[in-house]
Amino acid sequence: MRIFKMNGMQISSPQRFLTYFSPADFLRNKELAAGFVYHQLRILSKWHVYNSNVLYDAVFDWKNCFQNPPSEPSGYFEAMAEILFPSNAHLQEKQEDAVTMEVLNDVWALTKETDLTEEEQKRLFSILSAGYLLAEKTPAALPISPAAAAAAFLGQETKVDEAEWVVFTDADTFVLPAKLTPYRILLREETGLPVGEAIDLKKIIAAPHSQGSATLPLLLELYHGEGDRNPQSIQFLPGDYRFCTFAAGMPVEILDTVVTNGSCRMERNGHTITLSGNGKGMTFPCEGDVISFAPEANGQGCIIVRPQWVDASRYSLSQTYRSYLNQPNILQVQLRGTRFLLLDKNGYMVDNLGHSEGGIASLKEIEE
Repeated sequence: MRIFKMNGMQISSPQRFLTYFSPADFLRNKELAAGFVYHQLRILSKWHVYNSNVLYDAVFDWKNCFQNPPSEPSGYFEAMAEILFPSNAHLQEKQEDAVTMEVLNDVWALTKETDLTEEEQKRLFSILSAGYLLAEKTPAALPISPAAAAAAFLGQETKVDEAEWVVFTDADTFVLPAKLTPYRILLREETGLPVGEAIDLKKIIAAPHSQGSATLPLLLELYHGEGDRNPQSIQFLPGDYRFCTFAAGMPVEILDTVVTNGSCRMERNGHTITLSGNGKGMTFPCEGDVISFAPEANGQGCIIVRPQWVDASRYSLSQTYRSYLNQPNILQVQLRGTRFLLLDKNGYMVDNLGHSEGGIASLKEIEE
């Protein structure tokens, strides 16, 4: 007798279903999952009744699961299980719930990226949507790739492909549509800037998923070498952007959008910057692009690097260090206590203490 397991753990109670939910294991064991859910989760609420019946029928009685199989995400609410409700008020409430619709939109988008037939896509959509909704999880929190979802649905072994790295051309701007799996970026392992080279700056813009979901974030994984087993993860929503520096044709780093200096913190969200610390705080819009920034340790102000110029209008010592701040081609700024460091596109670093150094690809190479 097979035992229903997810994430290597036996699923014997509703709480364990929520705790150990794995979309791949759920799909691979969909028959066991449907039976478990029907007997253990169906009794919890009307919403659980509906999702449990959708799952059960989608697995064991697909032809009678819907009068007409879904042709869009909201079609999930038109299952034959609807007859279990004396009115559709509860389903209407769920259809207006942002999290519920996020799940349905993202799962729908995922199924459209598979190589399954249209009928199989609709069935996969129904089964996986029911699983996420019953587990109270989202594809953004527990992602699965289209290929892995299709393989698990069909009972096939998932093929693990070697990482496919994002290939950057000579363009200055790259628009990447959001998807359920991350884009992999291989970072340059060498430090320093080779003689005769300059630092390039490229802008990465997040676009909506190809199926139109604006709530699915763009996921980036940054690898420090092909053997990196613990890549840095970055995510941001469609419409937002990140700047990436390049040296000798390879990415060096994605410039930070959250920066600290002592107890002070500065963060950019979209086109808004928040500065807080030492009992002070301010939020202000940032029209146009922001490449790099740094907060003052006392919370009084900040320095912002924009394309072609350094914005020191909110820096308390801007007049004192005007000659430094007026330099052209600055790409990166850091404030370490009261010491600021500026890096230009030629790899030349200067600070307000009179120090300078060449051949630098990132200010992170400069010791504290």
